[in-house]
Formats: sequence, structure tokens, C-alpha cells
Amino acid sequence: MTRALAWDFSSAGAFPQLDGFLRKIRKLPEARSILLRRQFIPLRLAFYADLWRTSAAAIGAVAEPTPDGRYRISRAGKSFLIGAKDVRLDRSQEPMLADKANTHAVFRRHGLAVPGHLLFRMQDISEAEAFLNGQTGAVVVKPADGTGAGRGVTTGLRSVEDLRAAASYAAKYNPHLLVEQQIAGQSHRLLFLDGEFLDAVRRDPPTLVADGVSTIRTLVRRENRNRLHTSPVTALSPLVIDQDARNTLAAAGFTPHFRPEFGKSFTVKLASNENAAAQNHSVRGEVHPETIRHCRELVQDLGLRFCGIDVMTTDISQPLQKTGGAYLEINTPPGIHHHYLVSEPEQAVPIAKILFDSIFERPADI
Repeated sequence: MTRALAWDFSSAGAFPQLDGFLRKIRKLPEARSILLRRQFIPLRLAFYADLWRTSAAAIGAVAEPTPDGRYRISRAGKSFLIGAKDVRLDRSQEPMLADKANTHAVFRRHGLAVPGHLLFRMQDISEAEAFLNGQTGAVVVKPADGTGAGRGVTTGLRSVEDLRAAASYAAKYNPHLLVEQQIAGQSHRLLFLDGEFLDAVRRDPPTLVADGVSTIRTLVRRENRNRLHTSPVTALSPLVIDQDARNTLAAAGFTPHFRPEFGKSFTVKLASNENAAAQNHSVRGEVHPETIRHCRELVQDLGLRFCGIDVMTTDISQPLQKTGGAYLEINTPPGIHHHYLVSEPEQAVPIAKILFDSIFERPADI
């Protein structure tokens, strides 16, 4: 007679090999997303290499790669070095501003509205649950430090169960976590250089259109293939089915294996970092003067030369106190590509050209 064996996986620590195997299984989805993101590295490098060269040529300069992977921009006997895909004018401020809770404190000190929030760790999850229960709307959970581009972020959380899953996901990136009110509206990136307002882009969530045959997972894979191989470039990052995507799809009654009806447009996730050019819109002329003034005073007070400020609001043409909007993050260095990969490329502001000219006029240690 064969006797069935019942495994208690909670005690897997007694078996080191099994314990290691289970850890690998738990990390497998994130490992896949890391591999997917790595596929986009050559595309990102090629995009910026072309941008650096064409922008330098536009101001009578030359951009040449250096052995250490950077670029030297030269004109009339002067030159400076920049990164392969960024321009860092505020290195000393980067660690402070990478801490999201600290950035909220910076905004508050300047009298600027931020989402209600709480800093916590997994062992303090009950505090985050109490925070959730005290809200009338959804909340967002994210790593408090050490990540960017929306990694580890989950939006639209309304239940304790979803909160716990989101916190567990975010903790893979950093043990320090942040839960905050989800502010209604769209994400806007406002870009500043030496106190001058250069541009604003509204970054809508990534959406896809169903073909009536494919599952959502298949549509996402197809979108990523298109992003890698379509010209002109539409995105420099993949669209990843992560915790935020699963949560967003579930709110619509979908799963990654669902087949939406033909022609149906649906939002894959609420975090906008993985959208494409079709979801980015130049809104430079729409930003309310008061919002520009507040941001300008902030960057000047902090001594920031080149940064992007993220604002969430339902209407960027109105003051934030009127719309219930809030300031979210200060990005340094900011991603310049956000201002080029837009739905109306003819409206794109030549950020790199303006930046290079400014550096030649005012040398900087970058």
C-alpha cells in the first residue's frame, strides 16, 4: 500500500536545497521581467547615441563616444562629458531625492501638497493596513528608495489582501516601503533647467487594443516585440505584467489570460512609466503659471540645475489646490526621452540641444 506524503512548505528551511528552490520560484516572475528589460538596453543606448549626435550637430558641436561608455561633446575648443543615456548636473542631490519619503518632506517644507503617506516595513504591515482602512479611496504601495521607472509600484489598492501582496512585491526591491493615497488624475512631468521651465509632458497609463483573438498576455508580448523592432522608436522600456498590471486588470474583471473583445481598448497598468509615445502628450502651454512658479522656486531653493518634477492632477491648467492634485517626485537626472517620445513629435521641445548650449555657456562638473 502506497502512503501519500504531505509536505509542509512552511518548514522548508529544514531542507536547504528545497528552501533555495522555493526562493528561486518566488523570484521567477521578477527574474523574467529583468531579462525582458535587459533586451531593451541596446535600444535605449542607440536612441540616446543618435540623440546626442544630432543635438550636438544642431549647435555646431560634435558628440564622440569615449572608451568608458560616455560621450564627449566638443565645440570651439571646449568639451564636457555626459553619460550614455543621461546628463547628471546634480549628482550631490541624487541620493536625497531618490528617497521618496524624504522628497515628500521636501515638498511639504515648501508648502506644496503631497499625498497622505506612511513609511513602513513588512514587520509593520499592520500600520499600513490601518492607513488603508483610514482612506476613502485607493492607495499606492512602492519601495521608498532604490528604484525608479515604476519598479515595485502597485496602484489601485483597496483591500488588505491586495495591500499585503503589493507590499511583499515592493519589498523585493527595498525593505523600506511607502504607502500613500492614490491621487486622481494623470501624471505630468515638468522639466526645469537652471530655474527655467523647459517642457511638460502628460504621461497617461499604457493601453492596448484587443484583436478579439489574443489573450492580454499575448498582446503585451506583441507590443514588446513592436517596441523593440518598430521604427521610429515608440518606447525604451518593455511593458511588464507585474503586480500593478495584475491589480489593474483585476479591477476591470480581467486576467492576463483573458481575451478582450475586438477593438476594445484597455489599460494594462496605472503606473505610466512603461507607456509608449501614443500615451505621452506635450502640454507645455497648458501648465498653470502658479504650478510653474512653485516648481521654479523649489528647484532654485534646492540648488538643482536639471530636474523633472512629477505632478498628479486631473487638470494641469488649474492650480493644484483647486483640483486636489499633488506633487509626487523630483527626478534627477530626468529621463530626456520622455520629452521626445510623444504622440505629437512635431511639438517636442529639443531638450538635448537646449541643454548642451546651456552647459557650454555655463560649464558644469558632470
